Amino acid sequence: MPVHDAPPDTATAHDGRPRILIIDDDPVVRMLLEEICTEYGWNAFGVGTSADAILAAGLQHIDLILVDYHMKEDNALRLIPDLRAIRPTTPVVVVTGESPENVKAPVTAAGADGVIGKPCSVAQVAELLGRYRPVYVS
Repeated sequence: MPVHDAPPDTATAHDGRPRILIIDDDPVVRMLLEEICTEYGWNAFGVGTSADAILAAGLQHIDLILVDYHMKEDNALRLIPDLRAIRPTTPVVVVTGESPENVKAPVTAAGADGVIGKPCSVAQVAELLGRYRPVYVS
């Protein structure tokens, strides 16, 4: 997937870093992903529920969304269309404990741009962040 364009004034992080929203009901996974993303130059913040994800997506500019495939109260297939309604051009990548090949077709049909398996290595997350880094961020 190509790096997406956005005018410089859409970066809402005061430090100019791109923003990533991490949606996962497991606080440990969420914290680890936030730490990796921050280490690689992103302004990362996470939420644990679909309701919080919808609220966060509607309140600020986001450059990339990572969403867990299975959460206790919801799943990505139901959440992605709602995220797309709010952020139609923001890339959405599903993080799954299942085989990425097995969920690629349904999550793509729901509107996701990609899928990555978990546990994921730091190198896999870094590659993903590089692929979706906005061009307006140096």
